[in-house]
Amino acid sequence: DDFEKPQNDNTADKDRDLSETREFGITKTILNNDCTHISFQTRELWGARPYLDRKRLELPVNKIFFDVSQGNRCYNFPQCAFFVRHLQEFHMDTVKISDIDFNFLVGDDARVYIGRGYDTQRELNPEYNSNSLLIGFLGNVNNIPFISPKVLHTFYKVIRCGQLQVSLSYSSSLYLSLP
Repeated sequence: DDFEKPQNDNTADKDRDLSETREFGITKTILNNDCTHISFQTRELWGARPYLDRKRLELPVNKIFFDVSQGNRCYNFPQCAFFVRHLQEFHMDTVKISDIDFNFLVGDDARVYIGRGYDTQRELNPEYNSNSLLIGFLGNVNNIPFISPKVLHTFYKVIRCGQLQVSLSYSSSLYLSLP
């Protein structure tokens, strides 16, 4: 197994809300067994507004896009939650879509902020909305060093967790959407 073993860290348990059963494509069983090494931050934890509409993905998806949020980098939960809320506000109020467009976002704190989750379509790319996920990095490409090995490993763990849940095809293609 390529994953690091979960450590006995009480803060990791506080970061993860396991009460959701198949909410945003993440099941309680999976979180308890196969994906406990990921510090998922639920929409409730980061203070998301309610989504206006949701369309289910046709699973498993076969494309995964990586992008950056073009905002500030964040290094702890309060900073990252603030930037995720700001990004959701921008997508809903300025771009005029029903929710944040990212399925997941990863901060320099190596936490995974749930946007649309593993089972909900995106809206900003009609050609790929129904067959892909968008995983983002909270930060800007001009901020060097760019993405740490720890954060890159978190991206890998999100993909692996999606494969274990049959949300992602094992033969998914990865695309880098950086400017």
